Amino acid sequence: MVPGAFLMLDALPLTGNGKVDRRALPRVEAAPVTGGPRRLPRTPQEDILCGLFAELLGVPRVGVDDDFFELGGHSLLATRLTGRIRSVLGTEASVRLLFENPTVAALARALDASGTARPALEPVRPRPGRVPASFAQRRLWFLHRFEGPSPTYNIPFAMRLTGRLDPAALRAALADVAERHEALRTVFAEDAEGPYQIVRDGAGARPN
Repeated sequence: MVPGAFLMLDALPLTGNGKVDRRALPRVEAAPVTGGPRRLPRTPQEDILCGLFAELLGVPRVGVDDDFFELGGHSLLATRLTGRIRSVLGTEASVRLLFENPTVAALARALDASGTARPALEPVRPRPGRVPASFAQRRLWFLHRFEGPSPTYNIPFAMRLTGRLDPAALRAALADVAERHEALRTVFAEDAEGPYQIVRDGAGARPN
């Protein structure tokens, strides 16, 4: 939680509304906090980790003994870093592992014993003919059957639009969102075994 660098300003740049103009703030390059000369990476793995550290921290380069958190890293960046390590090195990494081994040298040693990364989840193809409802979906289905139609779980909102509305562009934008997220294309049916899911294809879920 300690800033990696400080910069004194005579005054904060403001926008026309009197708010801080973040775009006009000068960029501050965080200086390395480790003392002495940097040790260069000794293995291809350390070289890749140095590059990933520098990429996410926004610094020109990182030595193998530089501490990720002392250079400005935080938990959100740590989550992004572990994801990049899994995709680039194919090695299982966790945020806890990074907190316990915050330097490139220590992290490289820890990764040697962490094993390969878990394969990414992929949709089942082809999808089975009957996809059972999840426990949460079955709960809502039961409440609907027990209580009847109800707006309890509806989330209404209003939008004020200005200018001329292009219905075709709006329809295409909504169709793109539905195409990306299967949950927006899922409807429910019922048989003797209870509720089940039907995931419509993109064409069948386009808004009218």
